Amino acid sequence: EGVYALNVHSGVLYAGLGASAGDAEVWSWNGTSWTKMGGDSLNSGWTTGFESVQSFTSDGTLLYAGIGNSATDAEVWSWNGTNWSKIGGDGVNSSWATADNIEYVSTLRHSDGVLYAGLGSTANDADVWSWNGTTWTKIGGDGVNSSWPAGYEVVGSIATDGSTVYAGLGNSNGDGEVWRWNGTAWSKIGGDSLNGSW
Repeated sequence: EGVYALNVHSGVLYAGLGASAGDAEVWSWNGTSWTKMGGDSLNSGWTTGFESVQSFTSDGTLLYAGIGNSATDAEVWSWNGTNWSKIGGDGVNSSWATADNIEYVSTLRHSDGVLYAGLGSTANDADVWSWNGTTWTKIGGDGVNSSWPAGYEVVGSIATDGSTVYAGLGNSNGDGEVWRWNGTAWSKIGGDSLNGSW
């Protein structure tokens, strides 16, 4: 029903699709034709039932896809050019647990050897997690590391300049904010008229 994510990885364009159950697919474009690469258990990937591929990022070697739409569906998968591997979600590699009921991996960003995932859709779900290639660590949300308090729904965007990570959050009136991560602590830099902002 929609193309939610696009990413160029190793010279190939990848498109993340979906909206309804069974629609979470990844297709690749080589400049001439499209090939289905993920979804419906293809190439050792996720099974049918997932609704959408919401986000992509690449570290130059691996492509990462964030999938989900319903409670407990938020997962991160990596693509090595041949097969998919689940690296996050459902408590895998110390990531967010099934009991957290997270719906979306809304955004992914890779920088300086670290993968950042922005999660959420409903109240209290707006978290940022980092992946060092082995283990996930919650670095933002629910007041962790001086971040935003519980109640926010989603971290919808992440950007980085290589040393600083920026997170855009909110999905309700008054929640649209930008926060900055310096590797140790978060600080709010935009929203609520702060620094001349909205």
